[in-house]
Amino acid sequence: MPPRRRDPSAFAGCLMAAMLAAGTADAQQTIPFLAPDGTRFLLAPDPTAVAVHWAIASPGDAAHDPAGNEGLAATLVRSSLLGTWRTGSRDAVREREAVMWLDEAWQRMLRDTGDTVAIEDVKRWDEQARELADAPAFARRVATAPAWRLQAQELGAANVVTLATTRTAIGAVASLLVERREDCAMRDLPRAWLRTLQDQTRANAAEPLRAVRAELVALALPGTDAARATSTPGPRLPPRDVAAATWASTQHPTATVHVLIGDFDLDETRAALARAFTTTQLPPTTRPATPAPQPLAGMRRSPVRGTASPAVAVAWPLPPLDDDAALSAACAWLADGPNGFLTRRLRQARGDGCRVNVAAPWPALVGEPTLLVVEVVDPRNRTGLVDRTTQNIHDATKRGLTDGDRDTAPGIVHRHAAAQTVG
Repeated sequence: MPPRRRDPSAFAGCLMAAMLAAGTADAQQTIPFLAPDGTRFLLAPDPTAVAVHWAIASPGDAAHDPAGNEGLAATLVRSSLLGTWRTGSRDAVREREAVMWLDEAWQRMLRDTGDTVAIEDVKRWDEQARELADAPAFARRVATAPAWRLQAQELGAANVVTLATTRTAIGAVASLLVERREDCAMRDLPRAWLRTLQDQTRANAAEPLRAVRAELVALALPGTDAARATSTPGPRLPPRDVAAATWASTQHPTATVHVLIGDFDLDETRAALARAFTTTQLPPTTRPATPAPQPLAGMRRSPVRGTASPAVAVAWPLPPLDDDAALSAACAWLADGPNGFLTRRLRQARGDGCRVNVAAPWPALVGEPTLLVVEVVDPRNRTGLVDRTTQNIHDATKRGLTDGDRDTAPGIVHRHAAAQTVG
């Protein structure tokens, strides 16, 4: 059976939890609502709130990005806040033409950074495209709805757009969000994409064991979306038709979830949403399922050079999971500061300088096989560190668990991959 892709409502729960943790509501219950166009909503009325907090979650992981353009879905969500062809363009026909030639010039410049003609063409068409655009216009219309704090961010494997509004403005905001979905101009895409590449480069540089994790994925999940998630795209601009297809597949009503928390009347809100979210022109997309990774017959080891301190990383393939909360609890149980089971065991054997980190699921993917990763750094030496780490985790799965442990301890199989660094 191919791996089952997780329903977007699974990460909507994480989105709602984050909003509640921020103190935006004291929601006792959530009511699901399906709009006529297939858009899914989770509604949480809270009469004690002073505003309505609205969030839109869409997939933003490597499984939903085109190969070689990892990060494109997130780039497009940020770019979407610069408006649509209806709201944000002084002359949509001429701006579309300028953008087309601008993208073509960017492609030539990125292929050959010394192409002076391409450099001049980028400057010329960029200036014209900017003259024809009024990028802040969409934000101004949102503000007059009224709504405020419009922003985009990444939350795990999801891209999230958030704003706050009033109960009387829900209908107006809904119409603007539909316009953003149906008529996105993908304005200033080249610069937004270059910023994505820069952010990815900085994030990679800041992660000391990234090369080790990449080796784990190569050992345990070769050829999967997880393997692509560890790579950084090259300095090339995604063609506009590829960007448009990515936008359609990640913003289609069946791929997104809206969460509304705050002071609103449930019946009035459902009626307003039904009036706005009626149809979509975005084509439905069906992506082939990722082939399931081959089961590991035993431990695979690989040395990785270049880390600052001797360390090992051990990983177990995880099936697609729906319960991220239970998995997070299992990680905390293994390595919750000095009190984690694995941390205590390793420090008893190797001293207080031993540091343990557990990450799962890694990489962050929606409904795809990923890894539970255990990283152990011992500044003194790495001798026996892999065997000691794996043995302790095996012990954790076999030991007599207390009732409190039993629900959170991970059911780790004994087949795994290990990458051992060479300091």
